[in-house]
Amino acid sequence: MIDVDAAAVGLALDDTALLAAVDGRIYGGDAPPDGYDPAGGCVVLKSRGGPARYDPLIDVSIQVKCYGPTPPAAWTVYQTTYDALHEKSNEQVTFSRSEVNGQQLTEPGTERIYILAYFRMMMRP
Repeated sequence: MIDVDAAAVGLALDDTALLAAVDGRIYGGDAPPDGYDPAGGCVVLKSRGGPARYDPLIDVSIQVKCYGPTPPAAWTVYQTTYDALHEKSNEQVTFSRSEVNGQQLTEPGTERIYILAYFRMMMRP
């Protein structure tokens, strides 16, 4: 089985506009890494599951968190992320599409503002 988080991050890293918008801060996992400076935006991608059986293509839902220092900045990161991931593909991800529109949230422990969204991705094993 492939690392689906790494494949999703790889698709995001393919987009030069997104790379520029977040200065290359695109991560896999639950949250930005320790030491993340909230003054800059970032994107965090993590799988939230998919069908349990193994098929010729892996169908997975990816949770996407788009951070920014202010709500408008977080929305800008989300819009750029949407453009980078919706109806896109690469060598590993055969197709990606938005599942839902983003929703603004605040992390309780850190007070970081982020936009939460989900993308459905089909991946080669």
